[in-house]
Amino acid sequence: MIRSLPGSIDLENLAQHRSSIFGAVHLQPRNQKNFEGLFYSKTSSKPRKEFIFVEGESRKVGKVFIPEAFADAMKKGKKILLKASMETRVRRILEEYHPRDEETLLKDRSNSSNP
Repeated sequence: MIRSLPGSIDLENLAQHRSSIFGAVHLQPRNQKNFEGLFYSKTSSKPRKEFIFVEGESRKVGKVFIPEAFADAMKKGKKILLKASMETRVRRILEEYHPRDEETLLKDRSNSSNP
């Protein structure tokens, strides 16, 4: 959903980690250095006064950290609450994570939680 908004930054995509129980399923998480390079590239191209839409995240996305100044700005920024029915949420999860079958999804989930 965040990707469809103009001026958005998809922090989970930059980190290649979903910051949820699905973590790194079907992804190769980035290290801190790569994340920061991509983050800088995305944020430095935005005019200072332009709105930036981000999904509510903690400072840590997977194993990488959002720069402190940006995390502070996120806390102070305006919040928008999006609501959806349980059916819609389940449909979006299934579309997003493309589980080929339950066994594959469980295996991927197990692998993403092991260091």
